[in-house]
Amino acid sequence: MAEIARLEAQVEIKSPVMEFYGFFRNNMHHLVEMFPEQLKSFQLLDADEIRADSLTHWKYDLGSPMTAKVKIEDIDDEDMSTTFNVVEGDAFRFYKSFKVET
Repeated sequence: MAEIARLEAQVEIKSPVMEFYGFFRNNMHHLVEMFPEQLKSFQLLDADEIRADSLTHWKYDLGSPMTAKVKIEDIDDEDMSTTFNVVEGDAFRFYKSFKVET
């Protein structure tokens, strides 16, 4: 019989909520500049700006080169939250699904 499990984690961020949310809302592409050893590229695939339903493509290296296609499922400016869902890529070698909510 298949086993279903869910892993959740909470991390305390020492940054004002508006700054943290604003970074992911408007400046996500700067992650490549901030972590050049791990993050190799970020590209918006179907839009000129970060918005809900946008597809992004990431190239990263966590010991070996990997890629991920990530859909930005939801951006809620009122609650200052963003939901990302990996829809294609190397994460599926380890996980059945991979979703991040900030």
